[in-house]
Amino acid sequence: MHRFPLHTEYLQVLGYLTRVQERFQKMRAWYIDRTGVGEPFPELATKSGLKNVQGVELSLPKKQDLMTNLKQIMEARRLHLPDHRDLLNEIGGEIAELTVTGKTKFTHRSGAHNDRLWALALAVYGARTEFEVYRPAIAFGHAVNPWGSLVPPTRLHRLATRKS
Repeated sequence: MHRFPLHTEYLQVLGYLTRVQERFQKMRAWYIDRTGVGEPFPELATKSGLKNVQGVELSLPKKQDLMTNLKQIMEARRLHLPDHRDLLNEIGGEIAELTVTGKTKFTHRSGAHNDRLWALALAVYGARTEFEVYRPAIAFGHAVNPWGSLVPPTRLHRLATRKS
């Protein structure tokens, strides 16, 4: 976990991220908060060689989605947090309020930070596993394998008789 000082040049941040990508070559994607800076930083990150960069705007619905995901992962004890006092303070200091429209608004106390919390939430969200959806189907003359390929009826019959 690395926190850059305020007003750090983007090129310095990109240099650091490039070194991280070189060290951890199996990274699935980069999820970068583009709320304040917009799309230029994620675009610059892509141009500098970072792979699978996703710019994420932390709107109220997106924050709610990220925090719901983080909470579920933490409740399932699938996340092991380092003994990092500042991160743990940010997690414990985040305030969730229900707005009049029924959305959840997240804030933190004046003078406190929550950058590490949102970085963690983005990382956990990016690490979630996507599962293929089972889609049963019927095609005349063929049994359809719901995972993609057609199975000829004669082969399907042989498979069915072997199992029974």
